[in-house]
Amino acid sequence: MLSSVRMKVRTKTQVVTVFALIAALSTTANTTAAVAHTAPVESDHAISQIETDAYISEFGVSRLEAKRRLELQTTLDGPIAEIVAAEGDRVAGFGIEHTPSFAGVVYLSGESPHSATSQAVLENWGELLQIRVGYRHSIKELLTAIELIPYSIKEDAEYIDINIQSNNIEIGALSDSFNQVSAAVARLPWPIKVTKTTKSRLHATLEGGQPLTTCTAGFSVENSAGIRGISTAAHCGNSQSQSGVSMTYAGGAHNSNMDVQWHTAAGHTIVDDFYNGTGFTDVGSVISRSNSSGDFVCHRGKNSGTSCGYVTSIYHAPSDCGGQTCSNVFVKVEGSSLKGCRGDSGGPWYNGNQAYGNHHGGSSSNASDCTAIVNYLSFTSSTYFSNIGISILTS
Repeated sequence: MLSSVRMKVRTKTQVVTVFALIAALSTTANTTAAVAHTAPVESDHAISQIETDAYISEFGVSRLEAKRRLELQTTLDGPIAEIVAAEGDRVAGFGIEHTPSFAGVVYLSGESPHSATSQAVLENWGELLQIRVGYRHSIKELLTAIELIPYSIKEDAEYIDINIQSNNIEIGALSDSFNQVSAAVARLPWPIKVTKTTKSRLHATLEGGQPLTTCTAGFSVENSAGIRGISTAAHCGNSQSQSGVSMTYAGGAHNSNMDVQWHTAAGHTIVDDFYNGTGFTDVGSVISRSNSSGDFVCHRGKNSGTSCGYVTSIYHAPSDCGGQTCSNVFVKVEGSSLKGCRGDSGGPWYNGNQAYGNHHGGSSSNASDCTAIVNYLSFTSSTYFSNIGISILTS
């Protein structure tokens, strides 16, 4: 998670450190960036006014700068992925930072310099791409530690996450279990921080972004046979209709790594559009979980409308996964104007014409208050749609 922007939305939560954090923070980590700069290639990424306005509100930049950054965050996916591949098990995190300056950043464990391969990548991007060393734990080490956390603690946790910037595991606990979880975690040998949070709840044409019977349509999808349908959240129930058209349940999964189902509608045209609150957008491309860290994204819910925030974790494990233990593969989003409530589940998460995934749920003081700012929201990444044999339609 990127602490430079995260601190703006954490004022409502009480954080207690139960393990002396031994990670080097970004203010002390060694940062490397090249001097030369090669302009990124032009993109056909369509940015709407809603997203631009939300970014301006969140980070206080000009409209021109907001559009520039929203275009760049996808352009930086490639070079970030190259560095992550080159550094392997040393990687302690990666993503987009929005403050104090905009850049793609890869964090490395240990004090050793980065590889020559990574340096070659840096030299093409200047201040837009950085590598920071000096972190104590790699992502691989933290994920291994999460697997070893006793089930009794996981059972009481509201969520389990990895805070990349602080280089530690984070466990969210409700007020009535906070002291118990904190005491149990204090006996463990890993860097874990327990955070007091509120209850996480599921936000339970034929196009994405439109109201369904109980939830919100996500994206138009198709299977390998070319059969098209509409996706939503699997916890929403198998009987759904849109605009008076009853749809047929075609499959889905609410399990440890996803919360997605899809429906077909014989005799009706299903297009690749989704509704973003002001108009319809053709899906131009699909963004994977590994390429979404730090990205500024928006979601559409039938009850809360359209709101936006930034990805603070791609290692989020929510509390409700259909009776299974949630894996650390859900995507977590925070923001000062982010909203979500019951009925929003399944709705699209996107940036411009890029599809990220379907809405799962979130944490707020009142899940029925669709005007309230939430603590955080989460979604199932598009990466896992293939687990049920579907992919998001693109133009």
